[in-house]
Amino acid sequence: MLLLGVVFATNHIAARIAFDHGTGLVTAVLIRSGVTALALLGAALWLGVSLRLSAYAVSWRWMLTLCALIATQSLLLYSRL
Repeated sequence: MLLLGVVFATNHIAARIAFDHGTGLVTAVLIRSGVTALALLGAALWLGVSLRLSAYAVSWRWMLTLCALIATQSLLLYSRL
């Protein structure tokens, strides 16, 4: 838990450094989301969690909608509107 706290705390600092060095907003959001997805996949595989959805689980459409909403949130948070 302490490691996760440190990672979350340094995430905004890393984003600011990336923006100061010319990284685009979409690139930063895609990299941040990709690293997060890989970390979650690694944790799920390490814990032995099944990646298959059961018949009672949320459908893929809702999962994709949720992913799109989270990506939109990240874009809006970091954009200069």
